[in-house]
Amino acid sequence: MPTDLLQWKQVNRGRRAATQQARDTILQAKEHFLNKKTGQQADGALFELSRTKYTTDLIPISLTQLGYSLPSGKILFKLDSQMAVQQGRLVAVQGEHGSGKSTLLRLLAHELFPTEGSIFIPSHLRILHVSQEVLLVKESVWRNLVFGCALPLSDVDVERIALIAEQLGIGPKMMELIHDDVENNSQMAQQGSGDQVQDDTRDSSCPSVKSLLLNQEGSNDKKEQPSLPTWQRELTYTEKVKLHFARAFLMNPEVMVLQRPCHHFAAGESHRILKLLRDHTDSRGVGMPQQSVAQRRPRTVFFTPEMDSQADLTDVIWEICCVDGSKSNTIIEKIPEGGRSTIVEAQDSHNWMSKMLFGCQAVDRTA
Repeated sequence: MPTDLLQWKQVNRGRRAATQQARDTILQAKEHFLNKKTGQQADGALFELSRTKYTTDLIPISLTQLGYSLPSGKILFKLDSQMAVQQGRLVAVQGEHGSGKSTLLRLLAHELFPTEGSIFIPSHLRILHVSQEVLLVKESVWRNLVFGCALPLSDVDVERIALIAEQLGIGPKMMELIHDDVENNSQMAQQGSGDQVQDDTRDSSCPSVKSLLLNQEGSNDKKEQPSLPTWQRELTYTEKVKLHFARAFLMNPEVMVLQRPCHHFAAGESHRILKLLRDHTDSRGVGMPQQSVAQRRPRTVFFTPEMDSQADLTDVIWEICCVDGSKSNTIIEKIPEGGRSTIVEAQDSHNWMSKMLFGCQAVDRTA
């Protein structure tokens, strides 16, 4: 059976090499500016360098002449320039139907690999793609929630499950199911931490990949196919979507890519989802301790809004435009009126950082 293992190895090696090179460049620049500051731009860059705990947090996420085509030769996305965005931003990706929004997000999430050009996300950042379609495994509510999380979970993580569920507006029925599962698995959070996880802990909290795949795909023998859990049959589709999102926020990745997260909801529920995305980037994780926010890595989110007003809470808007008479795209970056003022104030040092690392301006802004 063919796999993409070799391609993943090549991509990861490239990410590690590019991350090391970018880190070395920033360290050299920091030493330079500490020894000799010149001009307002240097002062802004030095400020950005000095207030960041981890040097690698300053490495932007960048796209360089990025393109993706089908084997037939049909072009789904082709960027004719370079783009970069600093870590820790909430980014809305907009554009006309067929402009390549979905393809760009799948490239950012590493669901697809470029057929030309490159995309660079620092190698130490975990990337999570949250699909528009709901994906649940045929297991308990608990196993669906903790799928992808490090084990064993701590008391803080167990508390976060209830907090995230509440903020998502999950109904009493689902909350009762979650509460029952948390009670049944509470011994997992109380076990001593260590480098090795006991087999019984692993089995009680997360099934093997093989068993999950069997449950999802089913056996060739229809008689052996597992039935859908009762709790999944009794939930509404909207409740399943919320569980789908709760799992993503609980995993707390450094880079989250969401395909049309508000598609399933009315205006009120959509605003609830957007506020959670805002909290995820501002607090570097929903429900995480505020006193340790400076110790955590920045959280970056890319998503496609359903309407222009949903981009008001973001820091940056990437608008994909088609170039007249060409199959290429260009991205215009805008700062929304509702965006954080600190983002606007930091643009000069952000541009300087991107230009130093990649030889390009980070933004092609319009008012």
